Amino acid sequence: MTTLTVPNWSIYAPEAEPHWERLIAPCTVHYCQGDPDHGRTVTAFSGPWAEVEAALFRLAEDILPRIDLRTQTGVHPRIGALDVCPFVGPNDAAGFAERFGARFDVPTVLYERSDTAGSSLPAIRNAGRDAPATRWGVTTVGERGFLVAMNVDLAVDDLPLARRVAREIRTRREAGEPGFAGVRALGFALPSRGIVQVSMNLTDPDRSLPDDLVRFVEARAPIAGTELIGVIRERDLPGATRLPIAPAQVVDGTPC
Repeated sequence: MTTLTVPNWSIYAPEAEPHWERLIAPCTVHYCQGDPDHGRTVTAFSGPWAEVEAALFRLAEDILPRIDLRTQTGVHPRIGALDVCPFVGPNDAAGFAERFGARFDVPTVLYERSDTAGSSLPAIRNAGRDAPATRWGVTTVGERGFLVAMNVDLAVDDLPLARRVAREIRTRREAGEPGFAGVRALGFALPSRGIVQVSMNLTDPDRSLPDDLVRFVEARAPIAGTELIGVIRERDLPGATRLPIAPAQVVDGTPC
């Protein structure tokens, strides 16, 4: 079976993205794109486990020397240079975490299905928020299910508004309202574009649909556009008509 990984790197270097895609080969590249305001690049690729792990090490050898978290900027929360490295499908997440940590002298922590306590990424980030700054920080590694990572850009420069909308989404999730199950949301400023954004992870895409979340945001603020980060399962496409989706971003979903 195929393994999917979606490593998130705390760097924005668009000139290097074609090189990173070459380093991922022979794995299938689904996504490789950074954002200047987030200060972050998301890569997504799949293949046999051994090839996926080898590609991760090739990427890390090239990307990590470019990063110093002590001077890194960007609105996206982070605790590591390789901030999070999730796997979907067959994997040796614990072994990879140990090998990655040993090679690069980076502390690693397991999360989601790879952690006996099932720690979530937000909980790990909150716990590490006050840790002393180091060049490469801490890398979070683990197996998780499929999710949909999406952004809704607001056509205004109003960060309090974006944060209010994100907070309302979280409140409805915590109240157990239908359509909000597993939805994590934050409001960000995008100073390079003079607008703001509601950024969401739909961790239960069988119960929370992208189109419904876009409509929810649109009812509260004018929107300038939407964005899919990483991949989406083919079966989720009917509920994601408001997202621009490249063919390479669509995966069949069988490794879940």
